[in-house]
Amino acid sequence: MAELSACKSCKAPVIFVQSGTTKNVMILDAEPNAEKGNIVIIDGLAFVLKGDLWEKMAAGPDTKRFLDHHASCPDVASYRKKPKPDKLYED
Repeated sequence: MAELSACKSCKAPVIFVQSGTTKNVMILDAEPNAEKGNIVIIDGLAFVLKGDLWEKMAAGPDTKRFLDHHASCPDVASYRKKPKPDKLYED
């Protein structure tokens, strides 16, 4: 399992796990979330559950599902990139 850390902003416990599809690092809530979680960790890699895979994995009682921390962090807006002034449009 990934090493336990803390969100720099809200200090909640999080884990950093490499995505099994994009190879980017994902920040996940450290505690599994059976109700809302849509990410599973398989062999140390994170996979987002979609479509049929979601149904199959969600049905398994032993499946630990995690939630992307960006979906639960109260300070997520502070991490969003601000638009550059030249990219703003006026009507």
